[in-house]
Amino acid sequence: MSKLSFIHRFEKGTRRDLAPLLLLHGTGGDENDLIPLGRMVAADRALLSVRGQVLEGGAPRFFRRLAEGVFDEGRRGASRA
Repeated sequence: MSKLSFIHRFEKGTRRDLAPLLLLHGTGGDENDLIPLGRMVAADRALLSVRGQVLEGGAPRFFRRLAEGVFDEGRRGASRA
């Protein structure tokens, strides 16, 4: 079994025939924030919620910000500053 590189939270669903719902938080969130929302919209699905690997002022996010509204999507996790 391979090791995942993201801190994450996985919650089993009751319907194994349905694909898991992937939950991605906003800036400053973490892998726990969207679990209640995921349960509300997809009560029977497995939930996979991951934490962004880039830190901006100590707040996790998924992409490094180059400028206001401009993100470095090609270099996920390249900078943790």
